[in-house]
Amino acid sequence: MGEMLAEGGFSMVYMARDEGNDSKYAVKKMICQTKEGLKDAQTEVKLLRAMDHPNIIPLMGHKVVDADRAKHYFLLFEYVRISNVETRERSEHISLKSSTCTHSALTLALFLSHQLSLAAHYSPSSE
Repeated sequence: MGEMLAEGGFSMVYMARDEGNDSKYAVKKMICQTKEGLKDAQTEVKLLRAMDHPNIIPLMGHKVVDADRAKHYFLLFEYVRISNVETRERSEHISLKSSTCTHSALTLALFLSHQLSLAAHYSPSSE
């Protein structure tokens, strides 16, 4: 893996490059040291696989690696420049970590609202 692009409490995002065709990728490494952390990582993978929206970078794949006392989740994404986030960050002094948290919350909210909409649509009382 190459240069670190971002870092959070229990995860880091790195640049990766396919030497065969020079394609760029973003690899998110999540370190899961607790059952709660492991559950969060599994939920994130599940949510990302279920997402199909043009504004959400699709998950290309993931791998779990056992390390000393933790599991490491590696999530593979197409690399997309975040120039719009960087521009907003500079102009409004929003940190990348804050932007990432906001993106995660909005992604989860979108997924849950979609699920609730489907549940309401298919509930026995709506027939």
